[in-house]
Amino acid sequence: MPKLGCLPDIVSYNSLIDGYLRNADVGDACFMLRKVCCGMMNVRPDLVTFNAMFNGFCKVGTVEELLVYMSLMWKVCVPNVVTYGILVDMYCKMNNVNMAYRVFKDMKSSGVFPNLQIFTSLIDGYCKAGELEVALGLYLDMRRNSVFPNVVTDSALIDGFCKRQMLEKAAYLFSRMLGDGVEPNIVVYTSMIDGEFKKKNVDNALKYLSRMHDQGIRLDVAAYGVIVSGLCNMNRLDGAVDVKKVLMDYGVAPDGNLVQAFRLQKQMVKKGIPPNLFAYSSLIFGLTNKGFMIEAKQVFDDMMKKGISPNHVVYDILIRGYAKEGNQPAISCLIDEMRMRGLLSDDGCNQKYMLHDCR
Repeated sequence: MPKLGCLPDIVSYNSLIDGYLRNADVGDACFMLRKVCCGMMNVRPDLVTFNAMFNGFCKVGTVEELLVYMSLMWKVCVPNVVTYGILVDMYCKMNNVNMAYRVFKDMKSSGVFPNLQIFTSLIDGYCKAGELEVALGLYLDMRRNSVFPNVVTDSALIDGFCKRQMLEKAAYLFSRMLGDGVEPNIVVYTSMIDGEFKKKNVDNALKYLSRMHDQGIRLDVAAYGVIVSGLCNMNRLDGAVDVKKVLMDYGVAPDGNLVQAFRLQKQMVKKGIPPNLFAYSSLIFGLTNKGFMIEAKQVFDDMMKKGISPNHVVYDILIRGYAKEGNQPAISCLIDEMRMRGLLSDDGCNQKYMLHDCR
């Protein structure tokens, strides 16, 4: 740019720094920022510069460098709600909710009011720390100040209460989110179903399952595991005809036992009945649970050779299995296959898969 007689401004440098950080190239980002800060580039860093740096530091886990540049930031500009949000989220992910809350208090005393993202990060952090009453207090404080929760906020609280078997409060929050016009997602339903099963409230668990099905929410492997385990623990798997029908509508077999799954496949072959999607999905689920990913992929390939098209549940099972062993190339291939088959779009509905796809 200088050779063309056009000097880059801070916006250009911010874009360059952000690009380095998106590629986890912290060294070059820091080098560029130092050149900007010492006046070599005839521009001054602004808040966008520092926010980009802080966000990048958080993603790669270099907290010490973040604190160094935080001191530098105060000499140039003051933090805004984005800056505070990055810090709160960082400390919560480090399981340091006390520091996150200190940042939260400093922000409010500086006249910057927290937004939904900050409240949600704190609520989630306190729920994971087991401090549910503090989390609930933040939730009520948020509502009093006309900051209304979204499904992520609600799911964090509901999951926290369900894990502590405080189902009355979880059910209250569930009904309140419906009143707010917030549709429960698969995470919320899985938490509620799991909580009810652990309290031996089978009928309530099945009501949530039925509601989830009626709402058109697609079952994932986590929900599948919770439902099958809950029914098995209560000796209700064989008798729950309605549940079997719902699960089969989803395209998964209501049986998570690996030995029984293999037995089912052999019986079908002996009788001249080709194994269907239910049998294959049950086999793949059992194998991935045992960590037999090579065998699971072989079953998957065999299913494809037989002309049986996998659905999103089968892909979900495999992706989670590969994620446990850190096999990123295999995950990326499966995600590409899902896109080709029209099982995955490029919008918000595929976010949970994109968390695994870090290319």
